Amino acid sequence: MLDPVSSVGVAAAALQFFGSAFKAATLCREIYENEKSATVHNTEINDFIASIHESRAKLARDPPAGTSQAILDVVHKYDHLAVKLLEVLAYIQGVGEDIGLARKTYRAWRKEKKVENLERSLKDNLQALEQLLVIETWSTVKGWKSQGEEIVRVLGQLQGQVQGDENPLAKKLASIQDTMNETANVIARDFQEAESKQQQRHDQILEAKFRATFLRSLHFPEIDERQSNIKDAAPGTFEWVLDEEWGYSSHRFASLPVWLPATEPLSDGVFWISGKLGSGKSTLMAYIVSNPRTAKRLGYWSEGKSHHILTFFFWRPGSKLQKSMVGLLQSLLYQICKAEPGVILPVLIELGWDSPGSGQPCLGVWIKRSLTKAVFVAIRSALDAKFCIFIDGLDEFSGDLDELLDLIFDIQNLPTAKVCVSSRPEVELVRRLEHCQRLYMEELSHGDIEEFIHQKLRADDPTLKKTNIYELVDLICRKAEGVFL
Repeated sequence: MLDPVSSVGVAAAALQFFGSAFKAATLCREIYENEKSATVHNTEINDFIASIHESRAKLARDPPAGTSQAILDVVHKYDHLAVKLLEVLAYIQGVGEDIGLARKTYRAWRKEKKVENLERSLKDNLQALEQLLVIETWSTVKGWKSQGEEIVRVLGQLQGQVQGDENPLAKKLASIQDTMNETANVIARDFQEAESKQQQRHDQILEAKFRATFLRSLHFPEIDERQSNIKDAAPGTFEWVLDEEWGYSSHRFASLPVWLPATEPLSDGVFWISGKLGSGKSTLMAYIVSNPRTAKRLGYWSEGKSHHILTFFFWRPGSKLQKSMVGLLQSLLYQICKAEPGVILPVLIELGWDSPGSGQPCLGVWIKRSLTKAVFVAIRSALDAKFCIFIDGLDEFSGDLDELLDLIFDIQNLPTAKVCVSSRPEVELVRRLEHCQRLYMEELSHGDIEEFIHQKLRADDPTLKKTNIYELVDLICRKAEGVFL
């Protein structure tokens, strides 16, 4: 039979290591960031090395009988991590060498990635150890409870066999049984309370594990590739798009600074940035989502709730997930769940997972139907958050455009979401989006193209006279017709 006392004793030594290890990893970062003096570094590194050696020595002894094999397996992994961590600390400190702070800082920088990997492994093993202790200790306590109930039952049988109210043995048995019953009632109440707390802790551990698994199932390598490859807007360009005083808002041009904080839908709700090929739509979208003024204006719309900016940039030359509905939904769900982890459990339950106690959720290849359902559940479940979604390149989408636009309008109709899209003015898109708030890029970007050309000409040939530059700029702008390419 497993002995929880033995298991806890072994686990305690391992936990001592985990505490020292996490602090040691933090110290490595502090050395790299040059936050402490060389003397403090040496003292702390020596302390951590001594602490790790001490916990290794405790675990090297023969474990007590009854220690679970599962806990011993975690301890074995711990020892492997301890050796690696000692190697890193010894390297940074320069054991047997006389090295200064600058050298230590350089060494800590070189080992930065290794320290990050060690931290991840430490967290995984610590979580596994906690879960094992909860499960094994609780199963043993349940066994003790059953044994107590069996003793009370046997005492009852003995009392029934000893007849007579005046029989001293019968009185003694009755007294013992009463005491046992009172004790059992107290234990039962404490047991119920403790069981509830332990179950909550067990569920929390499982939920954390499943959240991580769930997020990994949604992420794909090229999830941010298109957006990250878009060049930053040239200095001084596109500033008008978030400037209320610029004056571009009219019966023909919608105003993004008005749309962002609006709490009531404007027109059909969706904001559409329309423009020719090469007019700078993707650059403008990337500029908008990264500009602090966007977040500030969304703060008025969120009305005290947290607000999150979600993005997806379609890209036809890219992978299947970069140009499909599944890729869009998978990316949006990943971003929502990272921003609001509390929605993951409702999403899993909606997808058929009953509770943390029902085991690992089955997460295979994601399909459009499940993702669509999950995105809407996630947005609705985030009771204290709002989401502004920017989707670039609808014309680069590969699939049924009507289906995509139906999804966009359905999301826009949610009270805690709004959507901004960009695309070329293709016939099918114009048909569905013509009633939306709209910007025409090629009619608004003349000043940006002019500024961009000025910068390029000055950089390429500083000897050009101002008169020649203005003539060239004017000629190129007229030829460009609103296109940067």
